[in-house]
Amino acid sequence: AAYAECPTGGGTVYITGGISGDGDDRRALNQILCVREEENATDLRLVRAGTLPEPRARHEMVVVRGASPRLLIVGGGQTASITDNLLTDALLVPIDPCACVESSPQVLRRIPLPLTGSAVLHQLAPLPDGSVLLVGGARISNDDQGPIRYEALGEAALFGPHLP
Repeated sequence: AAYAECPTGGGTVYITGGISGDGDDRRALNQILCVREEENATDLRLVRAGTLPEPRARHEMVVVRGASPRLLIVGGGQTASITDNLLTDALLVPIDPCACVESSPQVLRRIPLPLTGSAVLHQLAPLPDGSVLLVGGARISNDDQGPIRYEALGEAALFGPHLP
């Protein structure tokens, strides 16, 4: 989840993708949901604010500051698996932190990740100049006979402050 502050007060929490179901019925979701901060907690409601172009699970996201706020959604996978169908891009999605309404935000841009391959478990940090630092990530493998193995990437990338 990511919180976007409204300049006139309050803000909105955005939740994207995720996993639904149990066992073999687990699946990745393609929803963008939001909850607007309200003075009265009984007024809080979860709203479907849009749809991602594909399901995403185990991704990371952060609010990108600038003239218009956007979500930067990085990596993850198209299925509930932590080892298969991993994505090698980021999505930039416009948001309105002052409203939580049903709409269909369009992806402004797909950004290829400047890393050596598919991974999960990245860390994102917005910097004071509006850029976003992407650090780490791991490749995860699981042979049927052995334990799950994590291979740390030890990589970093910087998304400039002038993202569209």
